[in-house]
Amino acid sequence: MLSLRTVLLSAVSLLALTTGCKPTLIPNSDVESTPRNRELADVMENYRKALESKDVNAVLALVSTEYFEDNGTSDPSDDYNFEGLRQHLTEDLQRVQALRVSIRMRRVEVDGDRAQVDYRFQTRALVSFPSQEQWITKTDDNRISLRREGGRWRIVAGL
Repeated sequence: MLSLRTVLLSAVSLLALTTGCKPTLIPNSDVESTPRNRELADVMENYRKALESKDVNAVLALVSTEYFEDNGTSDPSDDYNFEGLRQHLTEDLQRVQALRVSIRMRRVEVDGDRAQVDYRFQTRALVSFPSQEQWITKTDDNRISLRREGGRWRIVAGL
């Protein structure tokens, strides 16, 4: 017959095994909270804040000067670099009257000085068109590629 003490010790051990081994996640993410992942989460949060404040320079401060976007196509006509990103951001954000952005990091992969962050975003924007203003909501998944430059993570593709 099992003693009460044996039963209690077994229960406590089982509880420790089932709850003590779970990794701590970064808030509002599916990503384990490690120093490196928190650095990447900080980049994502700064990106979100810069978008919401419609601050092109703050977005560009997070981006490598070697940024290149191919839009996931083999057609070179839609490709652009850092200066093209500046132009796109400036044009797009000038039309936006109000913007709310949420970002949830889903997965992080790091290989040396390169990283990829898969995330789900939702934007809600009041956009001015020639005929009217209109609220637009978009939810989608995206991947940002980053590279460590000068001790900081910089975005090299995916915006």
